Amino acid sequence: MSYGVLHPSARLIRTNKGALIRSRTNNNHLHITPTEAMILALCDGTRTREEIVDYIATAYGVDRARVTE
Repeated sequence: MSYGVLHPSARLIRTNKGALIRSRTNNNHLHITPTEAMILALCDGTRTREEIVDYIATAYGVDRARVTE
């Protein structure tokens, strides 16, 4: 079973418009959407890919197939 985890050198910083992913090694950052932030927050090592897909599908009220497109 595979569990998703954000890379240890990356830090997820939530904002009111989604989040930033900041590199702890070179201080680069990337703006991401609220949906992308939700997905990355779920990648904490406790959930499988399938559990994350189920969570997102339920949160947005869509079929699992739509989430995996």
